[in-house]
Amino acid sequence: SGLQELGLVITGTLPVFNKTNTKADKERGLQRPQNQLILGVMAIDVSLDDIKRLTPRFTVRHSRMCATHTYPHSLR
Repeated sequence: SGLQELGLVITGTLPVFNKTNTKADKERGLQRPQNQLILGVMAIDVSLDDIKRLTPRFTVRHSRMCATHTYPHSLR
């Protein structure tokens, strides 16, 4: 039906608040809004396959002087 399986995912969430100044806030001379009504939650699912595909792969090799990063020729 056109739906794609994501497999294993990491979900990121963030609350969304209404932080507008109310009339009462303005009358009290408050600069920061006191109205922090929660409107909902924003979420995103990121598949582990996408994270693996988009994250650069490298190895760390230690020498006497410093550590060097070596990137493989192919990132898939």
